[in-house]
Amino acid sequence: MRTLIVGFGRSGAGLHLPVLRRLRAEAGAADHWSPEPPLVWDVRDVRQEAAAAGLAAAGSLEEAAATADPARTVVHVCTPPMERPHVLEQLADLGFTRLLVEKPLAADTASLEAVDALARKRGLILRVISPWLSSELTGALRRLAGGPRLGALRSLAFRQLKPRWTRSLNGPGHPTVFDVELPHSVGVALRLAGDAQPVRAAWEDLRLGGRTVPRMGRGHLELRHENGTTSEFFTDLTAPVRERSVVMRCATGEVTGHYPVSEADHHAQWTVREGAGAARRSVVHDEALATFLRDAYRDFAEGRTTARGADDYAIGRRVVEILQEAKSLAEASPTARVPDPGERPAEPVDLSKGAAHDV
Repeated sequence: MRTLIVGFGRSGAGLHLPVLRRLRAEAGAADHWSPEPPLVWDVRDVRQEAAAAGLAAAGSLEEAAATADPARTVVHVCTPPMERPHVLEQLADLGFTRLLVEKPLAADTASLEAVDALARKRGLILRVISPWLSSELTGALRRLAGGPRLGALRSLAFRQLKPRWTRSLNGPGHPTVFDVELPHSVGVALRLAGDAQPVRAAWEDLRLGGRTVPRMGRGHLELRHENGTTSEFFTDLTAPVRERSVVMRCATGEVTGHYPVSEADHHAQWTVREGAGAARRSVVHDEALATFLRDAYRDFAEGRTTARGADDYAIGRRVVEILQEAKSLAEASPTARVPDPGERPAEPVDLSKGAAHDV
């Protein structure tokens, strides 16, 4: 399979391309990689960047379709979510059907419905790039949740700290703080605890000097799952440090896990505490994006229209719906304060009685 990267910014050039290089270098005779170099296209002129990286650049998507046979090309869609339906329609018109789409799948539910309709009409095989679903840490959490060692799952608490001043101040890319880190962790919560509804949400602006970027500072979200589990998410794009952590509490013990915080190091770790016993620590190599891409290319090359053992599209779809509901909750109470991690806000109103959302 050949590669076409659409959108040669942070995701396409900074994350996907280095991983693809490693995967291609590791590939043996039985792997499904084309010997041709990846092809890239961006609304910017990226010919010099592509040439420096040893890649081919297309001047348009039409040129890309003439250069790379759509029938044997995997497209990495790394454009901002607001542009997603239009870009996908362009690719479908040109005959591309195997598409890896960066999270979130769409910017809102209206765009999501447009993507769904397009996929059905054109027979698109869509995968949502969801590295955390392929993570070794997520796999460990899934094995431990509800198992004999720790008992029934009770709650999940995620902390996602990421200094993002420069990108937020320099222009649009993501509309809210909920669109940056939460698609990762909300997807994991759905994988571990099943479907859920938002019960509380709040966000804050990013402020520096006299400049303000609305809804791009800190964020808080709480979900109530159908099985009674609660999930809480705290994210801060103004933090001085990076952290991607989760605490999973079960009936007789808990797990504290840390996902890799960047491409600089691909190790995850977690500690398991059973009852009053001593905590046991595990550290593993966890290059989740590489795992996801390797599996996706294998499935595409083998002609699978439904990915083997994967539910990333269904989860990615539900993540968009949940975050849209969360945004509505946050918009409804613009003065709601984001609680500090560990601080318990007031109990929400019982939504089953038709009361207003308490956020």
